[in-house]
Amino acid sequence: MNSKWKTPKGRKAAANRRAYQKRKAAAAAPAKVPDKVKAYVKRAIDAEIQDKQEVTVVASTQGALTTGFIRGFGIDNTIANYGLTTINIIPPLPLGTDEDKRIANKVRPKSLVANYVIYAQPIDAVVANNNTPEGIPFLCAVLFYNRKDSRGSSINDILKDYGASNTEFTNINDFLLPFNKETYNILSYKVYKMYPSQKKQVVGTVEQTVGVNSIPGYVPMVMKTQNLPLPATLIYDDATTTPTNARIYCAIGCFNIDNSVANRADVIRARVEMNTVLTYQNA
Repeated sequence: MNSKWKTPKGRKAAANRRAYQKRKAAAAAPAKVPDKVKAYVKRAIDAEIQDKQEVTVVASTQGALTTGFIRGFGIDNTIANYGLTTINIIPPLPLGTDEDKRIANKVRPKSLVANYVIYAQPIDAVVANNNTPEGIPFLCAVLFYNRKDSRGSSINDILKDYGASNTEFTNINDFLLPFNKETYNILSYKVYKMYPSQKKQVVGTVEQTVGVNSIPGYVPMVMKTQNLPLPATLIYDDATTTPTNARIYCAIGCFNIDNSVANRADVIRARVEMNTVLTYQNA
């Protein structure tokens, strides 16, 4: 070490020199933009770009539609209305120059929201063998997911992992098994405890709807808004309205709390109304 740095005066001079070099390097470096400024600029640019929305109906029981009738119990995709498994819930975006069209093959999604209402179907004491399990509450499972391997695949219902094979939600045992995470990303999973608040019956010769005793902890209706993740950019081709880089599926199933499968062909335990809203900007 140079002998002059061994004195107090020399050490002070060295410290001043290092401080000067540090200030000089900081002055030469580009100024860092504060995060607050970046956020403000981003909001200002975003405000100048038009937000667009597209809505699609995923499931409904309105009119002649039966896509929202969920029969107990579980999900068995081989038989209609035993559960619900969808093809894709991202609203389709057609190509065009109108206000509700995408103008190119890329868009920037701002949000994808699933809105759904689940009703516990009234107990029916009028029609024989039709929704008769009075006193038996049920669980309603709602699952949003996508495939890891092939986003365009139509096979989207093998939800539970048996180890050697995979299957749908078909009974309580399957319901408790782990998800098939080798194939699917699980985006959201909710389970609701439900029981109807009404019953159809004949009083004299008149058909009436009367209230039934509630079961603590179980509700007759669920209303939910679910935000779902999407890539930063959705990519399309000229021939389709579905993005080539994203698919999201939904599965809904009902499971009797006592593990029974009474009158499975007739018993509609729940009705589901669901739509999805995609808010986006043209890229």
